[in-house]
Amino acid sequence: MIDNNKGASSLFGIFLLVISLFSDGMLAETQRKLKELNVPFSTYHLMEATSKYCSMFCFIYAILSQELLIFIKMLYQTPENNFLLTFFLIVILGTVGQMFIFHTIRLFGPIVCGVITTTRKFFAVICSIIVFQHAINLFQWISVAFVFAGVGVEMFYNVKIKGKEGKIKEKEFKV
Repeated sequence: MIDNNKGASSLFGIFLLVISLFSDGMLAETQRKLKELNVPFSTYHLMEATSKYCSMFCFIYAILSQELLIFIKMLYQTPENNFLLTFFLIVILGTVGQMFIFHTIRLFGPIVCGVITTTRKFFAVICSIIVFQHAINLFQWISVAFVFAGVGVEMFYNVKIKGKEGKIKEKEFKV
């Protein structure tokens, strides 16, 4: 017998996944158009603008979903030294990672950044499977193979078919 709550939760999860993929695709397309306009933006301008709007939407969502109250409650229940150290470590590492992402987008475009990100996640999953000895079934191995094949096809397309289009001009190296 199927639990109705679990089915509704799964449908809601799929809905959120579709919205996430749509938003990610729209962001990449907007970044590509911005790059084509030759607008003189730096890596940090792009990062600042994106972070401002993301922060605004996340804050509104945190209030509406009451997650902000849960976060505040967690602050009071967590020992200060552990929480602050962990919090600032996450902030610093996240910022450094975002700098590399936006630098890659500015120099190479969102498609190359997507390939790099997918490849990194792919190898992180493979390393996790090997190091932590996760048991995965045949369907999961087939999924891993599809991701690897997709990244390979996209890299082949960018290198062989697009050719010199993807080359970086020297003037684009300004930070």
